[in-house]
Amino acid sequence: MKKVLITALTCFLIAGCAGKAPRVYWGDYSETLYDLKKEPSEATAAAHAVELEEIVAKSDSWGILPPPGVCAELGKTYFEQGKKDLAIQFINKESEHYPESKPLMSQLIKNIDEQGS
Repeated sequence: MKKVLITALTCFLIAGCAGKAPRVYWGDYSETLYDLKKEPSEATAAAHAVELEEIVAKSDSWGILPPPGVCAELGKTYFEQGKKDLAIQFINKESEHYPESKPLMSQLIKNIDEQGS
């Protein structure tokens, strides 16, 4: 009887964990960032930007928050590409997802506005 109870409990625990989306999705962030730092170029910067976009898109589609800092980094990337509106959009998204970052994100937007003028 004890073995049946343990087996049933184990099955319920395993079934409860199946099919859930991850809490945080990092994708290939580490690899693309490493490549960018190791050999900075337009190609590695573009690959890292694409990875950041994919992380945000997959996180949104799975209904989870993107990892902390990813939206801000994507905003910084867009600003460096001259896409000020997109930069501000993603920096605002960072402060929406992580309210504790709002003071820093507000300062970044202020700096973007000053530099963009």
